[in-house]
Amino acid sequence: MRFPSDVSGQGVGRVLFALAAAAVGLADTAEGPLVPPLRQGLWSYERVAETPGRGMPRPVSVRKCIDPTADMKKNLAELKARGCTVASSGHQGNEYSWSIECSVNGSTVQMSSLVIVESPTAFREEMSSQWRDQSTKSILSAHRLGDCSAPR
Repeated sequence: MRFPSDVSGQGVGRVLFALAAAAVGLADTAEGPLVPPLRQGLWSYERVAETPGRGMPRPVSVRKCIDPTADMKKNLAELKARGCTVASSGHQGNEYSWSIECSVNGSTVQMSSLVIVESPTAFREEMSSQWRDQSTKSILSAHRLGDCSAPR
């Protein structure tokens, strides 16, 4: 899931955060994404990211009308276009895990993710990333609030 941010000209921490946000639900197999279909509608996302040495983490929240499954597929295509690879993936019950590797500024960013799908209208993601000597951990909570309002 993409949070509103432009990573151009920003610090590597923001690049890591943007890649991590884009990576939600991106494990892929020949049969298609491992994440089950999620319902389209108005969704609320809240991510708390913790980077050692950066003080108390602050939640970042966003609400948007979206089809999360279609958005995940789009984000996967964008990561693949950047040269990222899904290094491994797995699925057991309602848990989906994977690791992704991307090249950033000549170094490799490694991300691992565990997504717990509570229902077609709610999921949680626990992610960690490593780039050089910088590590980040984050938790994303997402849930559908309802149908999207008609444009006025």
